[in-house]
Amino acid sequence: MKATLPYLLTTCALLLLSCEPPPIPLELDPPPTKLVVSSHLIPDGNLVVVLTRTFGTLEGMSQRDSVTGAFLKKIIVEDALVTVFYSGKVDTLSMVQPGVYLTNSALPYQKGNYTFLLRIS
Repeated sequence: MKATLPYLLTTCALLLLSCEPPPIPLELDPPPTKLVVSSHLIPDGNLVVVLTRTFGTLEGMSQRDSVTGAFLKKIIVEDALVTVFYSGKVDTLSMVQPGVYLTNSALPYQKGNYTFLLRIS
């Protein structure tokens, strides 16, 4: 029994390690690029808007769990004019980080509609 145990363990280890199939090469057309708008109104505070572009699931991933600077530049929107309309008022947001826009002053928290006008160069 002692002589067969190492062989049995080795066989089991080889079987478990060889369970991952080889990767299947996929050729997919990239999806159409669309604008993604994410916003957050902090009560009695500023309005934050983040602008990015859509991307394909497999796009820009040269290595697992890593994102390159070139890929980020491709999806982040840095050249936008962001304006918000609310309660008869208009406010233009300033870019504080690439793709992140912020109101210049605190907005009063009010229930109602907030409308964005986005112009991208």
